[in-house]
Amino acid sequence: MSCYRTRFLEANFTGQDLEGSTFEFCDVRGANFNKCNLTSVKFVGSNLNGASIRNASLVCTNLAHSEIEELDLTQADALSDLMISAEQRDYVLKCFRVTVLNP
Repeated sequence: MSCYRTRFLEANFTGQDLEGSTFEFCDVRGANFNKCNLTSVKFVGSNLNGASIRNASLVCTNLAHSEIEELDLTQADALSDLMISAEQRDYVLKCFRVTVLNP
């Protein structure tokens, strides 16, 4: 699936295999991605606030420059090699209760 500037407000993608899909600059607020395979999916510039990713696989998923302030990353089943932008770093660390100490 390849989408650009598409609205998927509260869409239900439950259980879908979306591996390699592109949701570039899309509005997926409140969408249900529970139990989805989101491996290598590109959400660049998209709004994922309020989306549900319970038991979803986000391996190699690109969230760079997307709005994720209301996305609970702790619900995901797998998050290895997740790609984010620098401005998202503090939010992602906070999700996992990681504190960075200065030397």
